[in-house]
Amino acid sequence: MTFIIGLNLSDRIYLAGDTRVTHSDGKYSDDALKLSPLLNRAVFAENEIGIAVAGNVALATFFKNEISTALNNRQLNPDIRKFYDEIKPFLEEKIVDWVNAGNKYVSCCLLFGGLFKGRKKHVNLIKLQELVVEYEAKNKRDETSHTKAAFQLKDDPIFKILDQKIKEGTGIGALEHLEKSKIPHIPEEIKNAIDSGLGEIEYPDSLIFSAKIEIATKNVQLESAEWGEFLAYGDRVKKEMIPQGLLAMLELHYGKQEKTFTMESAILTNTILDYAKDLGIGTIGGTVIIMPIDKDGAHITGKDIIFQPGNTQVKINGIPVSLVPFFYYHKKRKAAADLVAKMG
Repeated sequence: MTFIIGLNLSDRIYLAGDTRVTHSDGKYSDDALKLSPLLNRAVFAENEIGIAVAGNVALATFFKNEISTALNNRQLNPDIRKFYDEIKPFLEEKIVDWVNAGNKYVSCCLLFGGLFKGRKKHVNLIKLQELVVEYEAKNKRDETSHTKAAFQLKDDPIFKILDQKIKEGTGIGALEHLEKSKIPHIPEEIKNAIDSGLGEIEYPDSLIFSAKIEIATKNVQLESAEWGEFLAYGDRVKKEMIPQGLLAMLELHYGKQEKTFTMESAILTNTILDYAKDLGIGTIGGTVIIMPIDKDGAHITGKDIIFQPGNTQVKINGIPVSLVPFFYYHKKRKAAADLVAKMG
């Protein structure tokens, strides 16, 4: 399993991953759902924790099941910050169980995102300034192409019709939308945090962190991301390779005023798949599935995703593909192998 990313925004956090899984024979499938909520929302009304995984499927499944059971039995604290404090010794103990069971010396990365409604989130005002500068710098870099495109389109008859329809629906035309998009949209809650000087905003506290697990060395390495930060892992992926403007766009683009996940989903999808294409990484691909987590809980979203009872699908190159949660994936592979053996 190859690519996961987590971003910590003001009113929500994101976990995202591609759907591609590479098998031991070098072949791959584009049907794995690498994201999962960990808590029963009916029981833990104040908390939400989600997980995204990369690395060995069986190992990730083992830890996901152990963690989920411990959380729901309250052996681990569902408050994301207390959970962070408790998870390393818990994982180290479970590594011993994995080895003693005679399993392979493999590795995986677990990416957690969670929030707790009992505390308010804090905004780092210096980080906010950095995001605004980055947002404005990106728009300045794009301004030449925007201006050229606008000049070419303004006399196009089809664009004129489109422009009028957009104006009828929103009150302003397409080019005006483009101009507005150059100005960072700072949410009202963040403006209030700046005015108060406290940096405290009216959203639940949240944290994103990763646990990189190496069975061979019995090593667990944690890394966290507060508001205005992100983490990324996968095949040849380093966080430094991901554009810093990504988080600025997700937090500050003016379309965020609409309180929808559509624009954010498009930005994340393009970032991940363009990265894989530009670097020629064949193990990253399929489509991108995203889990926004906010005060209303954890959701699943993605391009061309189709929700059906017991069979969530996504269209890849126009073809519906059933997605398999990673913690069922090894069962699917075994069932397919058994079927082939019977037919042979």
